[in-house]
Amino acid sequence: MKRLLTCRNAILRYTTLIRFLIFVVVFYASLPVWISSAQKNLPYQDTVSEILAPLQYSGLSSLLDKDSNVSVDFEKKIWILHQELNFDDEGVEILDEGNSGLCGRLSRYVYQKIKNVFPSDRYKILFEKVREKDYFFAPQASHFVVTIKDLVNEEKYVIDPSFKRYGAVGDFDVYHYIEEQDPQAYINANKSSERFFFIDSASPIMIRDDALLVFSVESVDGQIDKNHFILSISAVKKQASRGEYVLGLKYIDGYLQTYINEELLHRLLTEDEVTHLQQKMFQWSVAISGN
Repeated sequence: MKRLLTCRNAILRYTTLIRFLIFVVVFYASLPVWISSAQKNLPYQDTVSEILAPLQYSGLSSLLDKDSNVSVDFEKKIWILHQELNFDDEGVEILDEGNSGLCGRLSRYVYQKIKNVFPSDRYKILFEKVREKDYFFAPQASHFVVTIKDLVNEEKYVIDPSFKRYGAVGDFDVYHYIEEQDPQAYINANKSSERFFFIDSASPIMIRDDALLVFSVESVDGQIDKNHFILSISAVKKQASRGEYVLGLKYIDGYLQTYINEELLHRLLTEDEVTHLQQKMFQWSVAISGN
């Protein structure tokens, strides 16, 4: 009798285990079907996903590079960011640390990687200037993506390497499309190691903890010369219209003042990043002021 009960208990445990394993197999087998059914109409999805996976939206490495520099043309009221660009033997722009850059660089990189994947007799690939509702929606803001037009079914797709998004244009409600740009013309226009900005305008650095960090050169009460200017890093929270100073060097009548928002600074940046940014900004301020 004991032996019979033992066998019966063993069978019950075995049956329960089998039922549980069947449940697990069915559950996990259904998950990929749901994912792929939601994205089943995207052309060359696996290839695009593989290209996007390692990419990071960040210009911090370039900004901190030993050869990077900032200068100001006071007469024209513009500031210039000097950064060296590198290309491989096939002419593809080399990203920082192999995977990082801002929207323009990431989009150019992705274009070079996919241009021979999508047949040109069916697909037309373009760069497109857009506004993006979370971080790049101000009138003066711009953000670049890659768009792909299917010439057969007239569908249009968007690849945004900065946010690792890929889908039909209708799948996203975060973009306002402004201007299409021819790929070769856009690439040729961005081969320069210099980027120009109006005074009081900013260049993105990176997105971290739902905040866009930007660097800018600003006037002091509308005045801009070697004795009156501000170098600043600000944080613009997601969907916020204005930023908050994180770190600032301000020249008034030739005298340097510093501003540090300790809470934001150490929440958004590592100790090493803070040290290098402070050193860089001080070097630039000395060169700009001539002191």
